[in-house]
Amino acid sequence: MLRIFADENISSVVELFRPYGHVATAPGREITRDALQKTDVLLVRSVTRVNAELLANTPVRFVGTATAGTDHVDVEDLRSLGVQFVHAPGSNAPSVGDYVIAAILTLSVSERRRLRDLTCAVIGCGAVGGRLATRLEGLGLGVLRSDQPLDDSLKSENLPSPFVDPDAAIEAADIVTLHVPLHDTVPYSTFGLLGGERMHHLKDTAWIINTSRGLVVNEPALIHWMDRHPKGRAVIDVWADEPDLSCELARRATLATPHIAGYALDGKRRATIMLRDAMAVWLGEKELASETPPELIELEPELPREGSQEEWLHYLVRSVYDIGRDHHALLPICDRPASDRASYFESLRHSYPARHEMSRYRLPKPLVAPHLESVVRDGLGMEIGGWTSD
Repeated sequence: MLRIFADENISSVVELFRPYGHVATAPGREITRDALQKTDVLLVRSVTRVNAELLANTPVRFVGTATAGTDHVDVEDLRSLGVQFVHAPGSNAPSVGDYVIAAILTLSVSERRRLRDLTCAVIGCGAVGGRLATRLEGLGLGVLRSDQPLDDSLKSENLPSPFVDPDAAIEAADIVTLHVPLHDTVPYSTFGLLGGERMHHLKDTAWIINTSRGLVVNEPALIHWMDRHPKGRAVIDVWADEPDLSCELARRATLATPHIAGYALDGKRRATIMLRDAMAVWLGEKELASETPPELIELEPELPREGSQEEWLHYLVRSVYDIGRDHHALLPICDRPASDRASYFESLRHSYPARHEMSRYRLPKPLVAPHLESVVRDGLGMEIGGWTSD
């Protein structure tokens, strides 16, 4: 039986890994080398830095992170130690997409902008950005896809590419949403990807949305840009110095949240299942445990009979995920002593209220006008029909 040590915030980790051995848990920031002296399998989230310093002279043979990003893991260190490493790419893609769509609808209503009049640059079109781009088109937005590594790869094989140069995309877009990994690999380093000269090419009224990693945006440059362009808007979920954050940026942002874009329950459990299945393969299992698809949640909100399409969609989305609640939960952090802000930030993540992905919900057909059915299905990802309202 394996000895498994896991971040206590990994969803369903004890339930899903118990069949393979004893599962011990602890807060991610309290995972130390001493704690791993009797550990075969280590399961973490983004708050645990995993490298040779943590794993050297321990029996750990398998490391999994229940996150899409891997910038907190030194993959080369693990390889040199002979440790198997896996992560959960795409596990939180629906949840992050929900967050971005909720943000765009909030801004479109407050700024009185129609979705069909907006163009969004999706920078990074992997598991998260690629799916989001398709959903945004389902909502009626114009979409510019930009992914330099994928673009170069296609062109090197003389294949047609759907991708736009990032500078051109950023210059043309009303909305810029970032979905790149954080790394310094030349020539595709993403540190400060949005900053410096690129900030000068933004439209004066651009909306910037960052759900990737804080250091992908040059925060001082963004603050300076917002000072000079008062009609510009920023939605910030990730911060350069987490769990500390820039209060200057938080106060200027239209929406500021504590790194929870990917925190829907469904995505968290999906990530844990991906780690369990990867470990099962590592152990040599040929048949993986199957999961019963979760039942849809029947939704019957009181939707407005008048108003714009954007207002109707915003009301519908807010009935299942209120992004404004997350914003207002974070704002008091800047009224606290600087020494308390990191713990407050962490407490918001640790005690985050239950939230489901939009795709878990089904609306009764009579509530959805025919011209909105494709928008609800393709843009929001919700089901329609299957039951009738009393």
